[in-house]
Amino acid sequence: MSGKMMQEYYLACQNGDLDTVTKLVTDNKIKVNNDSHPDTGMTGLHWAAINNQLLICDFLLKNGALINARTSKQYTLSEMTPLQIATKYSYIYIVHYLLKHNADPLVLTSTDANLLHLAVESSNAMNVIHTILFVNEPFNIPVDQQDSFGSTALQIAIKQQDINSVKILLQFGANLTVRDSKNKSALKYAAIKHNKDINILLSRHLMNKYQSIPITEEEPDLVSFYMASKYSASNVILAKRITFMVPTLVLFIFALFSRYNTIIGLIALFISAQIVDRILYKNLLPLYSYDKSPRKALAHSPIVSGLFFALLNFITFTWFTKLNYVVLQHNLFPAITYQVTLIITYFLFVKILRSNPGNIPSESDFNIIRKEANTLIKQGKFNDYYFCLETWFRKSLRSKFSDISQCQVARYDHYCSWLNNDIGLFNHKPFIVFLFSLEIALLTFLYLMIKYFNQIDLFSIIDALHPFRFSLPQNPDADSFGTLCLLLIFVIYQSIYVMNIIFQQIYAISKGLTCLDIKTLYELEKNSTVLFSKPFIQNDYYNINNEELTLLNNKSFVTNIAIGDDTTISNTGMISGNDYSKLVSRITSRRLLESRQRKQGIRDGFMKFFGFDMWTVISHCNEEIAIYDDCELPNEILQPTRYGIIRNMKDFWLTSNLNSNIFIRLFSWNKDSTALLNGSPVDYYHLWKLPVKETGLLPIERTVSGSRLV
Repeated sequence: MSGKMMQEYYLACQNGDLDTVTKLVTDNKIKVNNDSHPDTGMTGLHWAAINNQLLICDFLLKNGALINARTSKQYTLSEMTPLQIATKYSYIYIVHYLLKHNADPLVLTSTDANLLHLAVESSNAMNVIHTILFVNEPFNIPVDQQDSFGSTALQIAIKQQDINSVKILLQFGANLTVRDSKNKSALKYAAIKHNKDINILLSRHLMNKYQSIPITEEEPDLVSFYMASKYSASNVILAKRITFMVPTLVLFIFALFSRYNTIIGLIALFISAQIVDRILYKNLLPLYSYDKSPRKALAHSPIVSGLFFALLNFITFTWFTKLNYVVLQHNLFPAITYQVTLIITYFLFVKILRSNPGNIPSESDFNIIRKEANTLIKQGKFNDYYFCLETWFRKSLRSKFSDISQCQVARYDHYCSWLNNDIGLFNHKPFIVFLFSLEIALLTFLYLMIKYFNQIDLFSIIDALHPFRFSLPQNPDADSFGTLCLLLIFVIYQSIYVMNIIFQQIYAISKGLTCLDIKTLYELEKNSTVLFSKPFIQNDYYNINNEELTLLNNKSFVTNIAIGDDTTISNTGMISGNDYSKLVSRITSRRLLESRQRKQGIRDGFMKFFGFDMWTVISHCNEEIAIYDDCELPNEILQPTRYGIIRNMKDFWLTSNLNSNIFIRLFSWNKDSTALLNGSPVDYYHLWKLPVKETGLLPIERTVSGSRLV
């Protein structure tokens, strides 16, 4: 074999030129079982693996290439097999294919590094998970196996400050105290690197493991005893409870000072709010929201639910102290309605606050996890869009990972800051009832307050609201008018806001959508780059294509579904033909026009304040769907749940027990993973495909990746 021919062969392997490689091999110009470079030891299979050329790898192996060939010791990639190189560069589909064809996963590099070491060095979390699932666990390779320097995979991850890999390795049982040749453990390296997020993660891991501060002899390299105790589970719970009660304290201070003068009360409210704000950001929020921005941490803390609870208590207190005896005699029905709905609101508030929104239980059986991961690999979807890094399991359709419960939530709708909980499969129906109950309570309270003010002399009200009037509260009825007026304004605002949320929820339910679905559609409308990069539109993750998917499935995978005269859409979700360019042109031109016309200002702020901005999102989504309809693309891409208003309403309000009485189904809540979808019971924990619209039956083979909306 001439050097020129070998270079042509290596170049063809690098570039994926299958025709050239085939010609050289079939003409016996290259022998694939003896194609290593004399200096580097690199073979054609090495070059194909390092350049992610799966078709070339397949051809070479079928023609006798040595799957465990190793490079030269003097080469940069010293004594490495194609499997090790593919692992080092995170080419997961190459790794999976080589493992299927009996590549040796136990071979070590010249530094005694195993595949897990190489996967961690790549800083690719999916690569680390794949290595654990398909190498370490089935071949019983210890997660703490050390290389020639004594380094474990966990130590390497901490040195690289790769928090995702650290989380994964800790989940798999990595040991924090194993020492390397320098007598340093993973904890010691964490202390040296001073990465706050990793240090907190390790501290919480130790506290969860030992349930107390470890003894010095057991953990000599503990990052910080202070941090370990600070971020303990008990302290986090205490911090959340204090955060929840803070608004009640602030509102009590306001009510106390407003008895003297409303302006004084507002000043006291402002000062106390500033003090509380400093305490929250400095002492409380970091305990349980260390990995979030300050604004997001505040929104996801119990502060908002505590504020809602405090205001609800304030309204209740006002009813019993001011309105009860005055309006009860002449407005009996509104008063009873208010009290009943208030009790229901309190009950549902506590119920939903502590409820399970539909947390999907984590899977501990590696065989099941490996099976689902293998399914995703065959579909070309083994990425963090379809596979959850935190729970190590395939993401169910319409599910989302919750930072609160640290689980995937089935049929996830949204996070409700009023309730400090996610709204999902189990608590969505009671949430709607809660909204209706709250709205009726607010409207009846508003009606009763107006009746109360009608019985009070107008001049006494004006005198009580004078900003410079200051006196001891000898007459409570006269001295609390200012506070009552502020409460009246708040109730009016809150009733408008809640009514708007009710309409939005009913609209979404009638369309068979969740709030998460609508926001996802808005992402597509807002950013055209998102539209053509999401895996359910184009499947080019890790540069995998349809021909390579055929190899992973051992069967013909690509089937075309006719959707127009000159257009097809494959079951990988890739748009082809004239409609692709037509779609890009339509969306791009419309967004260019909108960017010139869009005005940010008072109107946007006003709509957001009252919650009307969601209707703007819905409007844009409808326009987006109209463009797709005009392009004659299937509705499954953007709105796969168009089952009809009546059908969608029945799916939401009725439980899946088809043999029960309809009233029992209507007034019962979902208590397991089964719920209706297009009239058929489906398991939302394992919902991989949506029901076909015509029959309501789950499709067996036909799958459009666009069906996934989350």
